[in-house]
Amino acid sequence: ALPPSPSRGVGRSLPRGSMPASMLRLGGALPALRRATPVRVMSSAPAAFDGELSMLYTKIFEQHAHQRGPWKKMLAAVREAVPPGQQAAILDLATGPGEPATTIARELPEATVWATDVSGDMLAKAQTRMAGLPNARFAKLDMQDLSQFDDATFDVVTVCYGFMFTRDKPQSVRESHRVLKPGGRLIATYWTEMAMLKLLQQTMAGVLGGVPPPFEIDPLCLAPEGLFHSMLKDAGFATTEYSVGAYPFDLGTDPDTQYMLGTMLAKEKLDSIPSGHAKAKPIFLSRLNDYLWDPDIDRKRQPGGVPDPGAGVKVGPNRFVLAVATKAA
Repeated sequence: ALPPSPSRGVGRSLPRGSMPASMLRLGGALPALRRATPVRVMSSAPAAFDGELSMLYTKIFEQHAHQRGPWKKMLAAVREAVPPGQQAAILDLATGPGEPATTIARELPEATVWATDVSGDMLAKAQTRMAGLPNARFAKLDMQDLSQFDDATFDVVTVCYGFMFTRDKPQSVRESHRVLKPGGRLIATYWTEMAMLKLLQQTMAGVLGGVPPPFEIDPLCLAPEGLFHSMLKDAGFATTEYSVGAYPFDLGTDPDTQYMLGTMLAKEKLDSIPSGHAKAKPIFLSRLNDYLWDPDIDRKRQPGGVPDPGAGVKVGPNRFVLAVATKAA
């Protein structure tokens, strides 16, 4: 069980008309902002998820709504941190197309929920997803630099797989700690195993004729035992509780879509290799059945590991950790 959370209020409001251009709002009170400090824009990933990559990422993103996925677990952790009816301030970093910010804003209407991302494409998708939620706020910012917000502004900070994108991970964790109120909680997830990444590595080895170089974005960069815990401790968090989960990715029934989703992290590399996709696609599809995994409905597998033609291809296991870190009161 998570430790009890003290009752905490919302930070002071920013007067209308003094909001920076990077802040987008839908009405209501705003948490405190640092108006004297200029915003320093940094790239939190080697390549921003814009354009086609944004579309592909959104399809992967929706997998996290799985009943065994992170969004339900994160919502439960937020509920533990925020007493019913509290006008809490919640910051969702690297929100992508708007989760878990949307789920939290819908389920906790008294809370003010900020959806933030470094990608303009992603933030636009989040705005669309959260349309009609009066307690939603938006900001285009980098989690390495939250200087738009005062110290001790938020009751909860949520990050669903976002820390893997940022270059300076310890700094991002420190910034999350800084903007939390005393007793506030960071609720974050990170990957420890991803079946599709193994499949992609095998595909790229076949294309390149040897061990492929590391990908620019490594989903497993926080997987080494104790690594994330040490970052939390160094940032000043007093206690951390962990839980684990696993769920499949449904790649659908269309081979082209399966291939595009499965090779998303290597898309730019494959684009640069002559006939790169022509070489990679048959390798990827020929190995796909080796990674079929569905913990809930194994009956959809036919003898020999061949999936039911009417069911989407489910790949796994994809294992993650949910960390709930509490700032000293």
